[in-house]
Amino acid sequence: MAKFQLSRSTAFYERLGVRFIRKFVQHGDIANSISRKNKPGYQVIAQKNDPAAYLKTTNMYERFHMMCLLFFLFTTAAAFVDRKFIMAAAITISNVIYNFYPVLLQQYNRIRIMRLTKTI
Repeated sequence: MAKFQLSRSTAFYERLGVRFIRKFVQHGDIANSISRKNKPGYQVIAQKNDPAAYLKTTNMYERFHMMCLLFFLFTTAAAFVDRKFIMAAAITISNVIYNFYPVLLQQYNRIRIMRLTKTI
C-alpha cells in the first residue's frame, strides 16, 4: 500500500488530526493505557523482531479500510442519484470517520515504525 502513501512526514498526518483519532481506535492510546494497567509491561509490538509483522498488519488494515471507503463512496453516489441527500451525508460522514481516518492512521503508523527500524 506504500504507493498510496500520502506523505512521508508524520507532521502531515498530525495536522489532519490523526493523533486525536489514534486515542479512540483499537490498540490506540486509551486502549493501550487500559491494557498496561491490567498487564504491566504490555506493548503493542512485544519484541524487536515484530515490527515487520506489525507493518504487514498495518497494510492489511489499510487495504480493508480502503476497500470499505470505496464501497461506501459508491453507496453515497447511489444515495445522491436516488435524491436521498440526508442519507448520502450520513454515509459520507461515517465513511470519513470509520474508513478515511483509519487509512491515514495506518499510513502514519507505518512511517513511525519505519523510522524506529531505520528503514526510511
